[in-house]
Amino acid sequence: MAIVELDDNERAAILAEAHRLRAEPLPRDRRGMGCVTVLATGFLLILLPPVSKQLGWPPLIADILFWLLVIPCTAGFFAAFFLTTSRYSRAAARVHEALTWLENHPDARDAEARRHAVALILYHVISDDGGLAQVIGIDEAKARLGANLHYVVAVQRVLAGEKLSDDSFSNA
Repeated sequence: MAIVELDDNERAAILAEAHRLRAEPLPRDRRGMGCVTVLATGFLLILLPPVSKQLGWPPLIADILFWLLVIPCTAGFFAAFFLTTSRYSRAAARVHEALTWLENHPDARDAEARRHAVALILYHVISDDGGLAQVIGIDEAKARLGANLHYVVAVQRVLAGEKLSDDSFSNA
């Protein structure tokens, strides 16, 4: 693999871009709200029969309340277990945008190429739910990068030197 040499100004710009991206606030993970909804409505569903009996509510009111609780409980279950996190979604969008741009602009070495290379490196693996999720396979990304692979590896070496990235593009 040909080694791309980066001057000090380019290294400083790469690090500045990495720090800018890392300083952005993380999107809120709304799946926790789904869990709370399931727990709260489940608790109320368990209490509904004895409370409605004790208060002497007609069966129609108890049935209406039951269905009014089942709807948010079902929606909360769906949100908690089947939605992807907004962190992963943002990372996936950035990785695919960066990869598409780098794929369509071979041998680009401007600020736009730097921005996309740094985004690709920082977001190809995302820490989510207490573990790591790979947004895109390294082999697929390397195949799509083409001539820009050498530049991405050089950018990754700069970031790895500052402990901002691993070396997955140069080792895979």
